[in-house]
Amino acid sequence: SFCKKTCIDACALSNMGVQMMLQGGYENAANTLKDALTILSLMLHCRQDTPPEQVEQLLQERLQRATTRLSQKHSKTTLLLHPVVSAVESNDFQSLKTASLRPRNDTPKLEHLSFSAVLIREPGMNGGDEESVNFDRESGIVLYNFGLACFLLAAFTNNKKKSQQYQTIEEDETLAKKLAGFERTAHKSLLLAHSSFSKIIMACEDAADDLESVFLDTLVLSCSSQIYRVRHQLEKAQEVDEAMDSILMAIEDEYVSALIQNEVVAAAAA
Repeated sequence: SFCKKTCIDACALSNMGVQMMLQGGYENAANTLKDALTILSLMLHCRQDTPPEQVEQLLQERLQRATTRLSQKHSKTTLLLHPVVSAVESNDFQSLKTASLRPRNDTPKLEHLSFSAVLIREPGMNGGDEESVNFDRESGIVLYNFGLACFLLAAFTNNKKKSQQYQTIEEDETLAKKLAGFERTAHKSLLLAHSSFSKIIMACEDAADDLESVFLDTLVLSCSSQIYRVRHQLEKAQEVDEAMDSILMAIEDEYVSALIQNEVVAAAAA
């Protein structure tokens, strides 16, 4: 279907954005992930007011632009401190869980942190026909990646601001406004990603039915917690930690219940 194909191509844009993050090209990554979100938004409304041909043309332009960005080299200077950024695959439950269980340090330094962007695998594989399939999971992943890229871009800009002397107050103020904008966008995108995954989990009879969404959600919360700690917002970080812990406890309780039920059934059959 047109919508599924468009979603797959938007996810390809997201994956290209992740590769740019891994290279240290945070601005290119953020712009590419923003393009992916634009395509997903147009796709979701294409039946109402956007001709498919227009979406396809825009998509091809964005893919070409991303290919050009990906070919650019990004050097990390010794003046700028960077966290470790790796990538995990969306259908690798164990890696997602491991990535979300980062040590919680109340006074972390940015260069000591580790973040995991998400490569989207098997997009649109949640079944159903074109009318019933939704792409909440894919949208949530792109939102998460975009939020992470904006946070890294903000951190990069902040380090740049500290390491360079500007000749005018106007230049310094302009950079400060850009920094604040990146931070707001990162915060908003991570909240929306959490909302997307929560919507999917709430629609399941039990959370264990969709472990991919569960561990994606805990990854978003883990990332948010680390960002709050870097900003010394410990109360907000602890609130996020509690939300993540409750999700993981619910999964554990359901898993134990399932084991007990299976043992009872096995004993009755014997």
